[in-house]
Amino acid sequence: MHFDRSLVVLGVVLVALLACKKNEAAATIEQHRPQVEPRLATAKRIAAELRTLAPLTQDGATLDAGPLTLSSPANARASDTAVMEPESLLPQLESSLATRYSKAGQLAWCARLLGNKYADPSKSVAEQYLGLCANAKYLLVVRELERKDGTVGEDKSTFQAGKARGEVRVFRLDSGKALGGFRFEAENSDLVSGRDEAALRTDLDNQLDKAVNAGIEQHLGGS
Repeated sequence: MHFDRSLVVLGVVLVALLACKKNEAAATIEQHRPQVEPRLATAKRIAAELRTLAPLTQDGATLDAGPLTLSSPANARASDTAVMEPESLLPQLESSLATRYSKAGQLAWCARLLGNKYADPSKSVAEQYLGLCANAKYLLVVRELERKDGTVGEDKSTFQAGKARGEVRVFRLDSGKALGGFRFEAENSDLVSGRDEAALRTDLDNQLDKAVNAGIEQHLGGS
């Protein structure tokens, strides 16, 4: 049997390159760990405090560290000044976090990176998320206070719209200081794709996202 030495050499080079990239990502993770871990701990402390807070009675926040900018979790920008997480996920923000969650924000991804739960991250991905978590000034916590999902009629041609309400609380990410927030409401749209309860739940989730984003723009001047 004849072996092509060039293929063997190419394989060795590829393995070496992959190992190098992995080491670069690991170095980036360790570089940011001292700044990010205390912020994850602050978020968990905020989660405990939220359990004792009454719902907001007015809208508005005092942004004492400058303007708020926020992008989606999958497209985090180094210039962003805020991160956002659902309240239900905050208690799990630690290095052992392993579960993927569709609504997870940047803090959850940072927790996954610190806990080596993110499969083979590149240096750029590690820098993208950890750099943001280390430097963001604000944490926005999405609280769903009440929800009733929609129901489909027996003939499958009509449905009773679902409704939900909640609030977004704003905190300083370094200290945990409460800065205010805003309330939001949402209900199923008239144009639901499909006529089953799963489709209604998905649509209500989408309407909630729209309500939250609209509230950020209206009350916090965010983008």
